[in-house]
Amino acid sequence: MSIFKPAAAGKERLNIFVKAISTTEFIRTFGRSAAWVIIPLYLADVRHISFVVIGLLFFLTSVISLPFALYGGRIIDRIGRRRVVLVLPPIVFALFLSLSFAIQYSSPTIVVEAIYLFIAPFGSVQAIADNVIITDTTSITGRIEAFSIIRIAGNVGFAFGPAIGGFLAGISYTFVFLAPAIASLFEWVVYIFVVKETKIANDTGSVVLRKIKFPWNDRIFMGWSILIAISFFAVGQWGPTLTLFLSTDYLFTAYQIGVMYAVNGIVVALFQLPVNRLVGKLSDPHRISLGLVFYAVTFLLVSFSSNFYFILIDIAFLTIGENISTPPITSSIGKMAPSDKRGQYYGVFQVFSSTISPLAIVFGTSILPLFLKMPVIFWGIIFAINIAVAFLIFFYGSGARLKQRLAGDPFEPV
Repeated sequence: MSIFKPAAAGKERLNIFVKAISTTEFIRTFGRSAAWVIIPLYLADVRHISFVVIGLLFFLTSVISLPFALYGGRIIDRIGRRRVVLVLPPIVFALFLSLSFAIQYSSPTIVVEAIYLFIAPFGSVQAIADNVIITDTTSITGRIEAFSIIRIAGNVGFAFGPAIGGFLAGISYTFVFLAPAIASLFEWVVYIFVVKETKIANDTGSVVLRKIKFPWNDRIFMGWSILIAISFFAVGQWGPTLTLFLSTDYLFTAYQIGVMYAVNGIVVALFQLPVNRLVGKLSDPHRISLGLVFYAVTFLLVSFSSNFYFILIDIAFLTIGENISTPPITSSIGKMAPSDKRGQYYGVFQVFSSTISPLAIVFGTSILPLFLKMPVIFWGIIFAINIAVAFLIFFYGSGARLKQRLAGDPFEPV
């Protein structure tokens, strides 16, 4: 049982925890999205790093994140959610500030890469803690709406962050990475003054790291987590790979790419809740499969025209697919997790997703140079991968045992 009693039906998406986490998500995404979008452009244009090395850098950030996610999830369960979220923003502030100084003073490329490598691990633990707080304070029926509100807040930040980041990059790349440092301090203030502890009441509070392990006996959860992580591989070209393709093949500027990501954020903000109502009767697996089909088609359409406005419209439809599939992914993990192991379950899921999804960037940036002048072939491969994973999730989701778990039936592993 959580210390905090979930809000009454119909009021969950507006409870104080959802408001607080939504606010921190907006602040965080506003600052960090610009850095995430601009860093591959900076490394390619200024430091003259190859696509393959840039892809490997993103892969390494995820590899380093793995133990942070696993141990972080366990610590969240043992010592509480609030203690963890109070420690992380100052660390992220220091890292981004160091990165901006390293860029300003032309530090060696290895220094810039090393600092960037350690930002993502702390961000992954922060995301786990936020997810656990929302799961603690909402019911099964209200959870998708609550996660959707948080996603909307994050994407409003995403709507402005990359666009402003593209503008700042035209002045100095230093400012692009100084912005998330400052933003971290603002989100820290929200955690300090608004977020109360929601830790499981009967926990001892001790941290025993040697007991951290995967819930192998929960085979339904493990299978579902791996399958969803594979879906992240399928959609993973939405990010650095697409950014590099548009800047290199279609010669889009940093500002145009920032505007493209802004369209993504605006479409989430305007259409996430209407999309929820439209597809609300679909099961989580079927909804995720439908979202992957949207991704597949819109990825393929990228290859047909370099017109900036065509790409913006295409990205708007890609975002509809994102609206369909993303909230049930996060919510489904909370449905399957025992109440006293939510940090662990979200942490394990983060391990799978952080292992598989960056392989998409490595894969995309590795084959992109081969098909840079043959975009139909490149994006056709990405289309086929998304369709294949959509079918896998659709049929796996038809199983009776998974349906039972996603209905929120209690599960306590032996």
